Amino acid sequence: MAVRRLIVACVLAGVLGLALGQAAPTAAQAAPLFTLNAASAYLRDIPSPQGERTYSIFSSRAYRVTGRNADSTWLQLDFAGATRGTWIQANYGRLDGEISTVPVVAVASTGVTLPASAPTSAAPGPTPFLVITDSAGPVRGKLTITVASTYVRSAPDWGGTRIASIFKNAVLDVTGRDGPGNWLQIVYGGAAWVPAGVGTYSGSLMALPIAGGAPPPTPAPGQAQPPPELPAWIPLLTPRQRNLYALAGLRGRNMRAFAIAGDCNSESYLYSDLIGNGWYGYENNQYLHPTWLYFGRSMKRPMLAVNGGFTSASVMDPLWADPTWCEAGESPFACELRVSNASVIFIMLGTGDHFQWQSFETNYRRLLDHAIASNVLPVLVTKADALESEEGGAEPDYINNVVRRLAAEYDLPLFDFHQAVQSLPNRGLTDEPGHDFHLNAEAIGVHVLGTMQMLYNIRYR
Repeated sequence: MAVRRLIVACVLAGVLGLALGQAAPTAAQAAPLFTLNAASAYLRDIPSPQGERTYSIFSSRAYRVTGRNADSTWLQLDFAGATRGTWIQANYGRLDGEISTVPVVAVASTGVTLPASAPTSAAPGPTPFLVITDSAGPVRGKLTITVASTYVRSAPDWGGTRIASIFKNAVLDVTGRDGPGNWLQIVYGGAAWVPAGVGTYSGSLMALPIAGGAPPPTPAPGQAQPPPELPAWIPLLTPRQRNLYALAGLRGRNMRAFAIAGDCNSESYLYSDLIGNGWYGYENNQYLHPTWLYFGRSMKRPMLAVNGGFTSASVMDPLWADPTWCEAGESPFACELRVSNASVIFIMLGTGDHFQWQSFETNYRRLLDHAIASNVLPVLVTKADALESEEGGAEPDYINNVVRRLAAEYDLPLFDFHQAVQSLPNRGLTDEPGHDFHLNAEAIGVHVLGTMQMLYNIRYR
């Protein structure tokens, strides 16, 4: 973690004052400090209660005052990393210092602040306070916030001190992650932390260095030949399953294309983009490179049956279809099969069915029947979470057991992802307040690797 150090330049100011034959600046001429009295408060883009909220500040932290309005009822604060207005009402806290030394600032209609007058004290001298920020390491990528708001914290932990609030569409520089990938280290006037699930990351989470400046693990020597056996959760195809894949090609489907039907844990930036753009390295599994060459190019397009809110019912509901791609009355699932012309579809649903788990099996059968009737080989995938039992009252592992049973009944390949992540920290789930269901970076890696291993078995074994 980067460390902030406050350097008081009073000695230098005294030397300069004596050299010029002037008195050293008094404490009253130093930039005033504002300390919030309330537990927390919003900063605004303009000095008005109607101004848009830009950041949050918290009690017991002092901020340098850099500007004020004409009657000094609003103060502009020096807020690390700010790219927008940082105004707060003066009566929200305590002011230590002389406000008359602070320049009056005019606010343009765009919210950009412009100096309106010089400070009332024109005495020259160095900046009284200088904040030095240690480097948090090179910027590795960008995180775009997609939730309404979230806290920046002092440590990769929900108990970390709240440093500030950030809001939807903010773009943050990312320098690293914690071990499992639950938290991202960002540059915010120094190193700070946000949960990994609050936005979309521009690169590969797995490639980020572990916090503290440690580089990503050095890959072991490449494995050009496949291992004698793949993990138990990646099965070989049965004769019927191979026939379904072959039939897809005979009926005109693209043998090099696969599709996805899934929810938040199958969003492209967490999954298909890592394959299609080659962001997931196969240094330790070079035998999978031909599989990436064969299938991976099909991933550089929207996944029309993937949405953060999809359930086994909504993915078959035309109301959820993207009108840009889908025809009238066409469900997202049917639309994806038509547009992609894929020969294989991975079905990764169930997290959003936690309150409708009683109808999950009926809906899931509809998906399997539709895929098989469309000459597509379905690959069934279990999920990492247990929301239907934690929140919906179902028996433990109910939805995963339905998926396993239907895979056996229909004789379809099963990628048992739930089994694959049991040895990972928090069983592959991001540590969140309440019940966990988002995948952490290690589980994302297993998700991608398992998918490629499943495709390897379909194509080459």
